[in-house]
Amino acid sequence: MLIKSLIIGLYAGLAGVDGNNTQFKIGRPLVAGMIVGFFLGDVKKGLTVGTILEMLGLGMVGLGGVSPPNIIVAGILGAAFAIEAGISAKLAVCLALPFAMIVQWGMSRVYKGYSWFADKIDEYAGRGEINKVELLHISGIIPLFIFYGVVVFFSFYLGINVIEKWIKLLPQFLVEGLEMAGGLMPAVGFALLLKAMLKRKYIFLVLLGFTFVAFFRFPLIAVVLIVTAFVMDKFLKERSNKSENTEQIMTFNLNSKKITKKELYKIACRSLFLQASFNYKKMQATGWLYSILPALRRIYKERQNDLKESLKAHLETFNSHPFLTPLILGIVVAMEEEHQNVDAIKKVKTTLMSAFGGIGDSVIWMMIFPICAGLGISLATQGNVWGPVLFLALFNVIHFTLVFGGINYGYKKNLGLLTNLKNYTKVISSVSSVVGLVIVGALIALYVNVSLPVIVGLVKTRSIYAVLDNFLEIIFMLFAYCLFRKGLSPNKVIGIAVLFGIVLKYLKVL
Repeated sequence: MLIKSLIIGLYAGLAGVDGNNTQFKIGRPLVAGMIVGFFLGDVKKGLTVGTILEMLGLGMVGLGGVSPPNIIVAGILGAAFAIEAGISAKLAVCLALPFAMIVQWGMSRVYKGYSWFADKIDEYAGRGEINKVELLHISGIIPLFIFYGVVVFFSFYLGINVIEKWIKLLPQFLVEGLEMAGGLMPAVGFALLLKAMLKRKYIFLVLLGFTFVAFFRFPLIAVVLIVTAFVMDKFLKERSNKSENTEQIMTFNLNSKKITKKELYKIACRSLFLQASFNYKKMQATGWLYSILPALRRIYKERQNDLKESLKAHLETFNSHPFLTPLILGIVVAMEEEHQNVDAIKKVKTTLMSAFGGIGDSVIWMMIFPICAGLGISLATQGNVWGPVLFLALFNVIHFTLVFGGINYGYKKNLGLLTNLKNYTKVISSVSSVVGLVIVGALIALYVNVSLPVIVGLVKTRSIYAVLDNFLEIIFMLFAYCLFRKGLSPNKVIGIAVLFGIVLKYLKVL
């Protein structure tokens, strides 16, 4: 048991660092279910837990302003509890969520403590001590690794015996109620995703995706290809129309470039650790400085006083989407090479920071991520281990393209990117909304497994209990959506789901 706990704790530490920094998504529930299942000897059950929690987590990716359960910890502990305690996947999901809520609460305290990093890095930058700036920032991953690793180690090592004993003592209706609640967690995830994306005029898109899968039996990949082809056609037409009026607001002398492609890629690699010392005081500012330092070293090699001033300027508050930050880095590096005015650089950073933060959330978290995760889930629900592999492969191809291609594009395009951004922001947001909502509808159909014969059969029976039994997930999803619209937090809605399941089982409604 000790060895198993250590292995799972080490994996949790790596997953925690990845989830807050590199974001290769090795700790997502879909992947965690497979990995933990492999270590504990039941990959199929691990995948079952992972798919349930991945669907819950779809609506929590990139969620700001609230503290939802930590989906990394939920995935790891849920799979571990299910396999080691010999309980159902749905029950394990429900039991893992309280641990995940506590961890997320703890993470908010960790980020507050990271303000110390911001103060010390300010101090080192003011003295021009670049090596200390770099070392202190990257060392921010150590507390994360320890926090995740220790919490998961002790939760599993000490918690598994407690769970085994308590499950035997609990009344049957309570166990069954918790299992029902665990099965409703995907409904909460979809409701949260719809709350973030859905507008009244777009409801038909969700219904369209649902119809494709539920009634026409289209595989999810076919839905993705059809919708993507349609919206790409629309995007290209909009692009051709707008390109006629595009103006280049500023160009740089390409012959004066000093930064090599190798150095650009080094900056891109560093940007993967943009949030290593993330804090509520300056957000990603310390990570921004860490990322751009190779360029500043080259540009200000023989001008140490100017280097110190540049270090201070780049420590102003910064917060944007990590995957699109390399684009901004490329532009700013080009401006630094041209010795552009400090105020001009600051203005460009601020403008792009806000714009790319919004675009990143809508395109990456609300469109690309659900597509990649959805394709993985569609395989994993059948017990196919290629589901998590497909998810990781698809997502990281796009991830690396944005990071490494983005910095090159930003460096070469320079401020001309601002013109393109102004022209295409609305089009990009519209396209991502269309694709995202259709995919959400398709995923809901996969989750509830509705078909035309089932509906015809229910009409013939005319039984309210039969309707509840077959459509409980959709009914609760709509209920949860209304609760989110009223301003309830994910934790409260999850609590309501648990209470809902227990009450129904106690009353023997289902």
